[in-house]
Amino acid sequence: MLKKNKAFTLGEALFALVVIGVIAAFTIPIVMQDSYGRETILKVKKAYSIMSNAYERAVAKHGSMIDWNEVNTQIYGDRVVNNVSLGVNCQTRNNLTAVNDCIPGCPSLYKAKDKTAVNACTSNNVYKFIAFDGFSYAFQIEDPDCKIDVTEGSTVAPLYLKQVCGTAYTDIFNTQKGKNKNLYGQDLFLFYITRDGIIPTGTDGDKTFPYKEGDCVKSVKTNVFGCTARVLYGKGALFEKEK
Repeated sequence: MLKKNKAFTLGEALFALVVIGVIAAFTIPIVMQDSYGRETILKVKKAYSIMSNAYERAVAKHGSMIDWNEVNTQIYGDRVVNNVSLGVNCQTRNNLTAVNDCIPGCPSLYKAKDKTAVNACTSNNVYKFIAFDGFSYAFQIEDPDCKIDVTEGSTVAPLYLKQVCGTAYTDIFNTQKGKNKNLYGQDLFLFYITRDGIIPTGTDGDKTFPYKEGDCVKSVKTNVFGCTARVLYGKGALFEKEK
């Protein structure tokens, strides 16, 4: 007896392709989202490491910030960037060129005292530079005595949040078109400069730029300043899936 050919019919093959297409439509965006989240987390951790190491080396060479003869944005910047592999150093000069060579898009730097915004590219009170890896950075010293309290006077908050000298940020997608949105919590991440080092915004006890549940997701289209600690310590929850 002749055996019947058990090949798929055209209808069965088309049905299989449809099923595969439906599964791909659901899984590919999730894979891409997860990958983008991991990339962001790794970049923020790298930028944080660069800033922290540069700060620690400056302190090792010059002593604690509060022991310096004078602490201001220019002096802090000069001492810190000596420990960074630089691409471009704009220091505190204004940059009004059509193609900004330090911080494309001119995002604002937020002060720890009152949350007012300072345009990083036009202010001569903001130190800015691009590291060799393409990340851009900007910072400003607000209080040379490092006595800014971002806890609203809490008696249980960590001491380092009561000894803030100023703020800093990094743009982790500075040179990547399509990913650079100039949004805090997406590609810009905010930090405090303190006596004890560089501290991410949004840690427990931070009342000036607190982390709020549900803010640090990819769908958020506004600035979220308290996401930095979530990225560094939240075990990959920067772009958690929306419910």
